[in-house]
Amino acid sequence: AAAHALLRANVEALRADPAPLFALAESEWDDTRDVAFALLRDEVGLEHLGMDGLVGLCDSNDEEVEALGRELVVRHFDELDAEQVLYRLSEHPSRAMRAFALGLMQTHLRDGFVPLARLEGYFRAVLFDTWPSRALKWGVLELLLRRGLRDERQAQFAAGLMAELLRTHTRGDFERVAHALAVLQTKHPAIETDLRVRSDAAPPAPEAAE
Repeated sequence: AAAHALLRANVEALRADPAPLFALAESEWDDTRDVAFALLRDEVGLEHLGMDGLVGLCDSNDEEVEALGRELVVRHFDELDAEQVLYRLSEHPSRAMRAFALGLMQTHLRDGFVPLARLEGYFRAVLFDTWPSRALKWGVLELLLRRGLRDERQAQFAAGLMAELLRTHTRGDFERVAHALAVLQTKHPAIETDLRVRSDAAPPAPEAAE
């Protein structure tokens, strides 16, 4: 209790260097964790935590600290460089953080090819995960399809990733990916993929009898 009182009495020093709170937030003692969480959440402030501090919390191996990082990112998102936040979070290997990053992308990712292409590493990590989350993978496919429908350059980027996924012959994904590619090719006929959309209006000519 005395140590906790000293922490609360030295908020200015902790604002100047919040690193001790990061360590205490992962303490094995619940009461110490509670104090550290309260100080990080309500006393230190974004101007002292900065981007590195927020991402550092999100990078924690402790689920509660990671959740605090997500909470603070959401709380301060409008004060941050949205594109930089998304890029930094997209590098996180945790499935929970990948899902969190996807939710932010769906709402906050700036329009255009460059912001989308900058996250290629994230998209590949999700789509080609050897132990994938189907919900996360399908969420990424939905995002790529939606962005691809906006312009041809984004469509070509999205189609390239989808075509690679199609070539993995993952049965559970085939119909969904093939449908998304067909939609993109219908909207942007000039994009190039291994999949070819063919009209059903005229059946192929029969082969000559031998």
